[in-house]
Amino acid sequence: MAVPVLLTGAGDYAEFVSATTTSIVVSKPANTAVGDLLYAEVYTRNTTAPSTPSGWTSVPSPASPAQTVGVLRIFVLPVPDATALGLLPASWTFTTANGRAAARISRMTGADLAAPVDSIGNWVASQAGNTPIPQTTTVAANTLLLANVALNTTSGAARTAIPPGTMTEAYEILAGANPPATALSLHTESRPTAGATGTRTVTYSSAGLESGAAYLVSIKGAAGNTPPTASAGADQVNVEPGATVTLTGTDGDTDGTVVTRAWAQTAGSPSVTLSGAATATATFTAPLTLAGTTLTFQYTATDNGGASTSDTMTVTVLPASERIMLSGSWVPARIRNV
Repeated sequence: MAVPVLLTGAGDYAEFVSATTTSIVVSKPANTAVGDLLYAEVYTRNTTAPSTPSGWTSVPSPASPAQTVGVLRIFVLPVPDATALGLLPASWTFTTANGRAAARISRMTGADLAAPVDSIGNWVASQAGNTPIPQTTTVAANTLLLANVALNTTSGAARTAIPPGTMTEAYEILAGANPPATALSLHTESRPTAGATGTRTVTYSSAGLESGAAYLVSIKGAAGNTPPTASAGADQVNVEPGATVTLTGTDGDTDGTVVTRAWAQTAGSPSVTLSGAATATATFTAPLTLAGTTLTFQYTATDNGGASTSDTMTVTVLPASERIMLSGSWVPARIRNV
């Protein structure tokens, strides 16, 4: 299990800022791909929590102060497969009461898409020159710790956040060029071991009174792809020459989906032509040979994580010299020397 990675390059995020709005509209990051976890940080300078768009899961802090400083909310949306990717809209709308707003959706790779959120810390409001964010206790090893911070400036120069010493700033965006203004930022830290994180204190670029809100969230790394199961079925014996042989494979995947299936002849002579070789069910015509033959076939299932599993079975075909075709059916016949 590796620590998830928050991507910050061009096409890996989309932002929204407004001095006054009730609709926070954020586009889908252009590079969104299968396997991503989309991570949305949304802040509204009012007392109404932003709505949760379809498909997203809200990740609120379990303990919040009075929401006079605004509402900071995290949302996550996994993209586990091509079907989910194809259903994503071009943008999402987070509805709230009128006020300043800032939001950013970022791509994250390597996250546990089934249950991405590992832990959530308490939300804290700041009315001074720094914000000591309460600790959270991570449950899993190899998590990505994120400090989500919103800072309001009501007078003087707009202030920006300075990350805690153990964290790296991923981004900071500003809603409102001059006070009143809101700076929304995200700071990250890899946590290789589980346990209490301790407090993370964000300081500001200049002194003075500010209001703001912040809380910690940790995201679990993917456990790793479990290969699919595959069964080629039972061996087939005493197959008549010229008969149609059906190969039936079965498969399954506990943490994803099987995306490709394939049959192939791996041993035996002569080589036969498989019909439906790229499906779970393939067929071929049993060959006519004087001594009979045993053919080996392999069934392979590949999942959406690229892992494959194979299984083999054999088909034993009777000698053609033991039978002849009369009136469309096989009957015993004596082979005579001439």
